[in-house]
Amino acid sequence: MNTELSGILAFGAGLLSFLSPCVLPLIPSWLCLIGGISIDRGAFSAEHESRLAKNRLLIATLVFVLGFSTVFTVMSLIVSRAFLLLSSKQTIINGIAGACIVLMGLHILFDLFAFLNYEKRAHLSSRPQTLLGCFITGAAFATGWTPCIGPLLSSILFLAAQEGEGARALLYLASYSLGLGLPFILAALFIQTFLKRLSALMRILPLIQKLSGVFLILLGIGVMSGSFRSFSARIIRYSGNLVQILSTESLVLRIIPACLYLLCAGIPLIRLLRKRKIFSLSAALVCSGFIALFVLQITGLLNTAGMIAELVLFLQSF
Repeated sequence: MNTELSGILAFGAGLLSFLSPCVLPLIPSWLCLIGGISIDRGAFSAEHESRLAKNRLLIATLVFVLGFSTVFTVMSLIVSRAFLLLSSKQTIINGIAGACIVLMGLHILFDLFAFLNYEKRAHLSSRPQTLLGCFITGAAFATGWTPCIGPLLSSILFLAAQEGEGARALLYLASYSLGLGLPFILAALFIQTFLKRLSALMRILPLIQKLSGVFLILLGIGVMSGSFRSFSARIIRYSGNLVQILSTESLVLRIIPACLYLLCAGIPLIRLLRKRKIFSLSAALVCSGFIALFVLQITGLLNTAGMIAELVLFLQSF
């Protein structure tokens, strides 16, 4: 199976898990818990808006994400090793895995299994005082919310189990953890913006849930029929052609990334103009960085297309 495609699907499943109705509404509570902020006093009041407090929240969130990522990756190794014993029965494994993924998709759409709507939440009387405490809290999150995010998580576990290889199973669940953890980190990094946008995200949760169900049903049918493997084979062939194209020296392949870098350099300036600000250190740093990339790319000192080609080859090596 194509590792890149499966990794992307796992990452997408992680994002959908973050946007699930039983996770997204509670993100502020988890951030308040690990950040040491009392909800009763109002989320992130002025005294918590200092750079030190934000850095502390970000570090605590990173360790929290590492905690639940560790639990998920250990689960992937256990499941892949269990299915490795049945490696000679690949057709049976495909059928079981595909059927289970389809059932998980149907559950998301029609709420078939009541036990998957239960989650055992960890009740902590106070915030974790150390980074070890944040790690344990992350592990508790993974354990307590596994039934809730179970349909998507178990589908990725079944997808990983098809391979029967610990390294690939680890990669799939690491991708899933990244998809689930990255929004946590971004929410901690831009906490005020996240809290303002939360109500808008809540309104589209039913649509996201339905899309998640359809996503799993299509994935399960593809796994059962074997069409997912044939699709993966086409991806491998096309990615090989892409590598060949990107590896060629071309003026077009030099100009296109340079234009993209220049465009990205202008975005912070546009934001400053919209906010009617004269100067911002962060905007200046971002703009300067992209201008430097533009200069390196246009002069040929940086080969972005070649770097992408090398990355694709690296991913295919797994």
